[in-house]
Amino acid sequence: MSVKHEYLGAASGFALVNNAIAGKEKYLGVAPHSRPLYIELLPERLKWEEDLYNQRPYYVYFECDLIASLLELYFTNIHQIFPTLHRPSFERCVAKELYLSNPGFGAVLLAVLAIASRYSDDPRVMVDGNPLSSGWKFVTLSILEHSANLNLKSGTSSLLQLVFMFNFGTSGPLGLGIRFLQHRFEHCRNHKDYEFKNEPWNRAFWSLFILDRMAATFTGHPAAIHT
Repeated sequence: MSVKHEYLGAASGFALVNNAIAGKEKYLGVAPHSRPLYIELLPERLKWEEDLYNQRPYYVYFECDLIASLLELYFTNIHQIFPTLHRPSFERCVAKELYLSNPGFGAVLLAVLAIASRYSDDPRVMVDGNPLSSGWKFVTLSILEHSANLNLKSGTSSLLQLVFMFNFGTSGPLGLGIRFLQHRFEHCRNHKDYEFKNEPWNRAFWSLFILDRMAATFTGHPAAIHT
């Protein structure tokens, strides 16, 4: 019954109940569940859940000249501080128009364009000419929907980081991204499952950690995670 590989804080009621159940099972054995359909973990997703995760989002892209100018703005203003992407590889994939055949890469590209739009005065990135809406056109092209479907154990670290970087300038919840990464144990520097291939997730965590500290400094609100 005890849940494995789930991060639960010290004050969590779930952690308390989980430990109590584990202790009971240790000394009294495992009792049969009266409602296994609701109690036991399912071996795989049910079909109606699988259909949602397998949906291919429909993206609409803007003119090539706008994409090129926004990419330059992104790598000039954002990449120097938050090196989320490998620029040569990313630009090669854009030149090959990989975003037209790969929805995952398309979502990352749209997130990059959304962030870069805040540094652009091109009216095409705005809604009704309002500069406060810069980048919102890209976000509404299913970026948030796509990121919401990320599995807690897999998903795309770049997309998660970029979406919450965009949310930093909106009323969106930055703490949700940190909670997501905590659930994956990305805040544990030396956890036993660490591998070098997980390094992008490590960068994503520290980027959101910095954004969280910046938000706390500006607003005076408590940080989402303790040092």
